[in-house]
Amino acid sequence: MVRKPNYFILAILWTILVTVLSLAKIEGLDTPINIPNKDKVVHFVFYFLFFILWFLNFSTRKNKTQLLGIVLLVSVGYGLLMEGLQGVIQTNRTPDLADVVANTSGAFCALLVTVYFLSKKKQI
Repeated sequence: MVRKPNYFILAILWTILVTVLSLAKIEGLDTPINIPNKDKVVHFVFYFLFFILWFLNFSTRKNKTQLLGIVLLVSVGYGLLMEGLQGVIQTNRTPDLADVVANTSGAFCALLVTVYFLSKKKQI
């Protein structure tokens, strides 16, 4: 018997990780890998996975269309909250509109990927 992952635990842990990394004082994390806009890629991945994990957690609900909208709103809202709190909690970090765009893009792309897979399964 294959055990289904506990998406609630994964979603909570991911949310905690995103929160800590968004609000912690981070300095000197230069890596030897030179990826243009790697900070924005990280933001994109954070909110892509944030959306996916929270959607999977609630995916047993029948109304998938409504769930998609709610998870998207929560994902985008959480990204906005984290950016706003950076300006309040941290003295060395400021909110960045490009980060908001990366966060939102990650959530929207996760929405598109989810809709694609749901349509393949005829669940939407």
